[in-house]
Amino acid sequence: MEEIKKYRPLTQEEIATLERLGNHCDDWSLVGVGGMFDANRLHGNTFMGRVSLGDIAEGSASCGGFSIGEGIANSTLCNVTVGNHPAIRDVHILAGYTLGDNAVLFNIGEMSCDGKLNSLEVMNENGGRAILPFAGMTIGDAYMWARYRGRKVFIQKLQQFTDEVLATADGSRGRVGDCCTIMGVRTIRNVSIMSRPNDPTVVDGAIALCDGVIGYGCKVEHGVIAERFLLGEHVHLEFGLRLNDTVVGDNSTIARCEVGNSIIFPAHEQHHN
Repeated sequence: MEEIKKYRPLTQEEIATLERLGNHCDDWSLVGVGGMFDANRLHGNTFMGRVSLGDIAEGSASCGGFSIGEGIANSTLCNVTVGNHPAIRDVHILAGYTLGDNAVLFNIGEMSCDGKLNSLEVMNENGGRAILPFAGMTIGDAYMWARYRGRKVFIQKLQQFTDEVLATADGSRGRVGDCCTIMGVRTIRNVSIMSRPNDPTVVDGAIALCDGVIGYGCKVEHGVIAERFLLGEHVHLEFGLRLNDTVVGDNSTIARCEVGNSIIFPAHEQHHN
């Protein structure tokens, strides 16, 4: 995803086209678009606050085995930035997010971010070993933060480093990387999703994801509920998993069970317990 994108105001002709196609906005001056913008590919949407849309032209993307046309339809966007060539359909509310290029969003109840940062109470259900997750955090980072709580100067340095990362564009909350597919989800709230062309992330059929970070190349599907979590790269969560206050290392698969207050190291396989 490009760090800097340029958006231009809508023309009067584009505004007329958008309104004719059932789109609504109280103040069209707050909507910016990319250089290649086809207003005919937006239908039945509501825009609120400042909305920036990248290039939208003729094309399609693959979504769960079927093709979905490029454009935005039947969705509500509030204070969001959308990258180039999106395919967004039936998202009841998309608020506070920045989407990368080639994002596919389909049939989502709520996807919102208020920038709030919640800690993970790992290793101990009674608390006392909380860590602050951020995009790019490794299992080693998480372990040191939780393990060495008694070293106050060390913990202060980790806190300072984390604050610096969260202040950057790539580390801030509410970001979805390039080529990410999200479909059939009831609620996503304050979750950053890392994705890129060679390691696309897929969220398909999850029930609720709140206060977490999903790493590159992950799959979260089939009824997962996760709160306060951090996933490494190429993690697979599926089939009714209930996850809370947990870090899951790279290349792990967890399904059909409940996991809480844990740090799980890479290449872990767990199900039916």
